[in-house]
Amino acid sequence: MGLFWKQATNKEEANFQKIIAQYQAGEITVRQLRQFFKRLLKKYPHDYL
Repeated sequence: MGLFWKQATNKEEANFQKIIAQYQAGEITVRQLRQFFKRLLKKYPHDYL
């Protein structure tokens, strides 16, 4: 997947990869995934590509 926001730390990148893997494995719902992205947008409103 790679970095999709400019100022992500390694920890944030790892967390992103983990969230995507959980979603693909069916461990989290679409709603939880959307909440994760909403938090990212709040944290990095100008860096979202």
